[in-house]
Amino acid sequence: MEIVYTRDALAEYLARAQAGDDGREIYLDRFLENAIEVDVDALCDGEEVWVAGIMQHVEEAGIHSGDSAACCRPHSLGAEMLERIRDRRRASRSHCASSA
Repeated sequence: MEIVYTRDALAEYLARAQAGDDGREIYLDRFLENAIEVDVDALCDGEEVWVAGIMQHVEEAGIHSGDSAACCRPHSLGAEMLERIRDRRRASRSHCASSA
């Protein structure tokens, strides 16, 4: 694994990886700079949405393979942002599937 910040550094890494090609695929990921990532757990009955928890990721924001770490009380989000997150989640109730 290697973290690169420029196109030149990426080109160098890809050249090294290709030179030692052993048939494995190269996986590219991107982290968002100066971003905060949250997970929202919610329940929906097809009509109402209940936000059960908002978790803030501890590490850099970006794509994770299921091994991310998060805090169950977001440590850097204010009350206004938390309410915006709750409102956004509640507004998405049309995407909830009812199994009834």
